[in-house]
Amino acid sequence: MFRLGYVTRSSQGVDARHLEYAIVDAETTGFDPAADRVVEVAVVRVTGDGRVLGEASTLVDPGVGIPADASGVHGIVDEDVRDAPAFSDLAPELVQLLDGAVVVTHNLWFDGAFLAAEFARAGVRVPVLPALCTQITAYGQLMDTRRKLGSLHLLMFRKRVRHAHTALGDARATAAVLEQLVRHAPCDLRYVGDIPVGKLLVQAPETFRARIGIGAPLGVTAAPGSDGDPRWHQHWQPQETPAELCPEWLEVQDIVGIETVTPPALDRAAREEVLSQRARRTTGFGLLSDHAPERHDSIIDRVVSKYRGFTGLAPERKSELRALFVARLADNGADLTEAYEHVLPEASRRWACPRDVKMHRVGMECDTLEWPDKDLKGYLQDRLRGRDFEADDPLPIALKAALTALAERQSGKRGAKGKDAGRGH
Repeated sequence: MFRLGYVTRSSQGVDARHLEYAIVDAETTGFDPAADRVVEVAVVRVTGDGRVLGEASTLVDPGVGIPADASGVHGIVDEDVRDAPAFSDLAPELVQLLDGAVVVTHNLWFDGAFLAAEFARAGVRVPVLPALCTQITAYGQLMDTRRKLGSLHLLMFRKRVRHAHTALGDARATAAVLEQLVRHAPCDLRYVGDIPVGKLLVQAPETFRARIGIGAPLGVTAAPGSDGDPRWHQHWQPQETPAELCPEWLEVQDIVGIETVTPPALDRAAREEVLSQRARRTTGFGLLSDHAPERHDSIIDRVVSKYRGFTGLAPERKSELRALFVARLADNGADLTEAYEHVLPEASRRWACPRDVKMHRVGMECDTLEWPDKDLKGYLQDRLRGRDFEADDPLPIALKAALTALAERQSGKRGAKGKDAGRGH
């Protein structure tokens, strides 16, 4: 039913802005397409430049009871679907809403699997429809590990999804995310897959029964999202991750009713290099510009506090490290991760104290200052005994120097006591 394609920054395929898309979302009674059923479905038809051509949504009578835990997610109960059409009744019209466009879902292995199972149960023949998954697209194009719809929408618009976990609310949010990805890519995104012939959606089918309070007027409207928050534009990967390396791409290949196009093959070395680069890009603290200006100080404090042993440092040392961190942010484009790694050697610097040779961190209290001399001598000797040090290891030199200093101090104390005793006679 679905043939999953992908978008790329390469010269393959066609310009994604020149296609028409049918964004679809489904709410269900559970997670198993073979046993559970669709209770709501919505389609938002858009152009590649973000114009909304039309919307349609309907509740669906699943023919089974809706479990309470599923109702807790999407809010649909048995009474809501009592007069709704069965999927078999609306299936032919739903095919018409999807035909002639690239079908887009956020997480195709869920929505696509349920739709394929429902169409099969209804006995409706469905042509092979080109498809695109915005979750896979986000994985391949953005540095973030966050790929949930709500997280991406919050990143791009600084707003939560309106009417989340309703079919139409989630379809609209997916349309908005897709529009942002296509519009703000560092270079033109091109769709690799079957190329549909678009046709305009002008009205919802008569069989559809939209959920009250969620629907909106149909027809040509504004783009699904505003220009968004420009801070998210800094989250593009310098080099895209091929679709075939996305976990969700691998998962959909095991779903009945979904097949994938064949991306160009990657040799083993190229594959490992891409994954290695991605791992380096997607771990860390992100950019300071991702956060509201009023939160910058607290974000800096939070990151700097991650240095090991930071809480035990003297206030002057804390201020010194924070100043180094802030100065680096000014030079590196406010990259929190890079600044953290740049200051890390200084934050980890240790020194050998004559009184405490445990190589403790600069600026930390020396926890053996109050030890009796005999305990400290035993500690130093134990550290030296039975260990093979490297030739360039500074620790044994510091240990021996501390023992020598301790012996001189003890000798000086004994000499002072002898002089005092002589004066007493």
